[in-house]
Amino acid sequence: PMSGKTYLGDSERHPTVGPLRRRSHPAARPTPRERPSHNAASYALSDPHTGGMIVDVRRIGRALLTTVLAGCGAYLALGRLVRPWYSRWGATDEEVRRLLPGDELVPSPRAQSTWAVSIMAPSERVWPWLVQMGQDRAGFYTYEWFENAVMRLDIHNADRIVTEWQNVQVGDRLWFYPERYPIKPRSGPRVVAVEPNRAFLLCHQVTDDVGTCPGTWQFVLESAGEDSTRLILRARSGPSPTTWFDILAEPAYFLMTRGMMLGIKRRAEMNS
Repeated sequence: PMSGKTYLGDSERHPTVGPLRRRSHPAARPTPRERPSHNAASYALSDPHTGGMIVDVRRIGRALLTTVLAGCGAYLALGRLVRPWYSRWGATDEEVRRLLPGDELVPSPRAQSTWAVSIMAPSERVWPWLVQMGQDRAGFYTYEWFENAVMRLDIHNADRIVTEWQNVQVGDRLWFYPERYPIKPRSGPRVVAVEPNRAFLLCHQVTDDVGTCPGTWQFVLESAGEDSTRLILRARSGPSPTTWFDILAEPAYFLMTRGMMLGIKRRAEMNS
């Protein structure tokens, strides 16, 4: 055109103005952070709309592992710290030191706990509650909500003495869980001695080998005055392939055992 103006759309360009090139927007190029990684160890989820990172799997995994390890360490440290208390809950120094019926079953224990509680009832009123224990019998008088809602043990604690459960014999089992339970073989302490109104001795074992006793429950009843009984429970355990599990479970085991002893006390006093 005569005006001398140069239009960018014309086929001819001004010599000093080269042809225009399309320039991609910087955001259109994937950055290294946005490019998908083929390394499974660094895999992360991203928002399909914004491309932003949502979850860093490695970071979360490390955080979870750290939390679990810290929790286990704190649990073990707390357990070791309070063990001198919970391993002898309710027991006097004399009760902790002296021999009790059943100590010979585990002569060299790896661990021993002695617990005791006073019951305002004569021993003959306490005894029936001991011998009728068991998952398929009167239960264990402890925290039924935990046994059933959490552990699925199908235990129903009795609040009365049942005559047909009183004739316990040496060799009988006090099962911890029903036969249909996924843990096999079925487990529960074996009765090794019955001395009415005095001693009820149980051996914790999976097999029926009467020559071995990995651990005990030794229930001992002693007179503590008129119409009063001292219930002493000693637990002894020897070397076991589940030693580390036993150490981890010990505080929880104590809480359940304490609940059982208080359950026996409450029932005996209520019906005396």
